[in-house]
Amino acid sequence: MHLENGWKMIAPTKMGEFKAHYFCKCGKNITLTLQNNDYPDYSCKNCHNNNFLTYETFQDIQNGISTKDINLTCKQQKNNDRFDCIASLFIPFFDYETASIHFKKRELARMFLDEDFQIVFHKLQDKDRSRFQDMIYQKMRIALLKYLYKKDNRMMKKIKYYYPDNSYIIEIALFMLQNPHLQDVELTFFYALFEKFPHVTTLQEMFDAMLQNQPKSVKKAFYQGYNDLTFCVPSYDFIILELFSDPNFSRELLVISPKKKKRFMGYTRLDEYLKVMNFLKTIFPQKKLFALLKEAFNNTDNLNLMKDTIDMLTKNSSNFDIIINELTLKRVNIQNLHDKIADIVNFYLSEEPSQNILKNFEYPQEFFNLEYIYKGLEFRLVKNPKELYDWAKVLHNCLSGYIDKVSKNGTIIIGIFFENTITYALELKKNRLIQARAKYNKPIPKHHKTVVDEWCVFNKVAF
Repeated sequence: MHLENGWKMIAPTKMGEFKAHYFCKCGKNITLTLQNNDYPDYSCKNCHNNNFLTYETFQDIQNGISTKDINLTCKQQKNNDRFDCIASLFIPFFDYETASIHFKKRELARMFLDEDFQIVFHKLQDKDRSRFQDMIYQKMRIALLKYLYKKDNRMMKKIKYYYPDNSYIIEIALFMLQNPHLQDVELTFFYALFEKFPHVTTLQEMFDAMLQNQPKSVKKAFYQGYNDLTFCVPSYDFIILELFSDPNFSRELLVISPKKKKRFMGYTRLDEYLKVMNFLKTIFPQKKLFALLKEAFNNTDNLNLMKDTIDMLTKNSSNFDIIINELTLKRVNIQNLHDKIADIVNFYLSEEPSQNILKNFEYPQEFFNLEYIYKGLEFRLVKNPKELYDWAKVLHNCLSGYIDKVSKNGTIIIGIFFENTITYALELKKNRLIQARAKYNKPIPKHHKTVVDEWCVFNKVAF
């Protein structure tokens, strides 16, 4: 669509300051920095055209957006090995006297379904969205999802299956639609390998490329659980193939059950896992790294410890140089590795932010009903980031990494005090107990676990 006279709002860089981009049908463009929500009438210095969106019109559409002649464009770029979908929202000039300024989701959805429009995603995913920006983002997201499901319902269902947490569903869909040569949705989890295997178009071709130089015994072990593959499983297998040159180590770790592989990988992206595992490879010789992974699969507690360790390393991957300098282990096992990494993260890397460290988390009023003393144990909601840091240091775990989750009200962290000392911590989400841990990430002892279970039952928390 040709845009004649237009105006584009750019997200504010600081409170009270916006940038407005005016572009004229004569080809002249200008960007103005505007203070205090002042959107002046602008006259093109080239042709003296002044038919642009005015301040008054903008005020009127803050509770909606005109669907008349809206033009949406999009491009997708690779940034730091991650895919970000970027789009611009253009509101061209319209007759203020006659044009409708009431937003209708159905109208915008129909626009997305029009083949003349490019696929769009408005990147307003930053944490600090203004109220107006959030409204735009949410409505565009809903409309875009409708478009994607109508465009390729089968593909979207597969994406939903492989990415059930919805974090990347839109960007994965856009990536697949913009790369039609990729025939399998499962390949999206291997995007970090596309440069290494540029000829790959199917999942089978990816497997063939991964196994190209492997001995027959390793290939046999790889395909042993082929029918049970999920997106986590081939990613795990690829990591094993990358880590170990000794086929004996690779073969033994490849025959681990798909269920354990999936639990080990979770939903961490392949490039993040590769970075962490290659870091561990620089610290430990292959034999010791193999022993660590074997130990991880011995029982659920060990697997949780290994996952926790990998999560801490993933969040602090930019500080591997500090970690490697401070990491000294007299005896190499999962418990010692986890505890030492937790100590380094809590004491060296978890710098308390200068702002908002004492700002209390906001909880719905009913959450405070969870705080009371029961059979000698005191249950407390974590108050603020400072308290979360303090608890992490006492318990020697990665609680300090939960600040963002708690601040979004998606996760609740409850400290359990015994004799006025933080002794255990609970992670709750959607009235479900996600994990309950003691010091050094160990299970809560049986005599106190019974009390915690009773507390969960009383407060209708599933466990």
